[in-house]
Amino acid sequence: MKNLLLSCVSWPLLGCGVLLLASNGCTKDDTCSTGDCIRVTGRVGTGHRSATPVPGAQVQLLAATYVPGIFSSSVKESLIESTSADQQGNYTLQFDPRFRPAPDFYRLRFTNKGYGSTQGGIIERQYRDLSLAPGTQRNEPIHLVRLTGQLRVLITGFPGASATNSTYTSVSYVGYQGNYYTGVGVTLYRPGTQTEVGPSGVTEATCTTAANQYAHVVIYKTKAGIHTQVRDSIYCPSGTEVTYVHAF
Repeated sequence: MKNLLLSCVSWPLLGCGVLLLASNGCTKDDTCSTGDCIRVTGRVGTGHRSATPVPGAQVQLLAATYVPGIFSSSVKESLIESTSADQQGNYTLQFDPRFRPAPDFYRLRFTNKGYGSTQGGIIERQYRDLSLAPGTQRNEPIHLVRLTGQLRVLITGFPGASATNSTYTSVSYVGYQGNYYTGVGVTLYRPGTQTEVGPSGVTEATCTTAANQYAHVVIYKTKAGIHTQVRDSIYCPSGTEVTYVHAF
């Protein structure tokens, strides 16, 4: 096969001493007793359609501020609220924005040991940036992936790369980068190696993908000068190598 590839300065928290109340003393950020309060809720899940909850997943809401630099700006974060998902995977973050400077934007950061990785060149970004005005109530579901699925792609009957015969295979899975159902590309490797499949006669390769959910396979091929696409999906359980076979 010629081309079997996979496109596979922080803000300080202001003390509540700046506000004097006659009987109750300081007002906590998380009381949310006014219409200005910001509330972010959601559910943390994994697996197919995020059906399996992830209890104990850590979720944080941070104030993020741009810091100008000589060549580019950077972002500094200040923690506002932190919580853990309950047994059903649900979480709630809330605070009163009246008692802190307004940031450039807010950042929802979510981490859980074992989820998200840089295995096989896959980079999972475990945060999303939000614009939250005072009084906002936002639902932000979080889909985590465990990169323990193994997929083997096998193309049979390939006559060899030529001007009229070629293939290119793409594998993706539903992740959380961008939005809830955005596919994230992964890379195929030559069997038994960590070398990306390049222009060669290799007709099979393996990749690491999200476990307990579907991997989406797209095969672009030219056969006898005719261009076609094959779109399919295959379920990849954790810890088991699954083989997807396509007859050229």
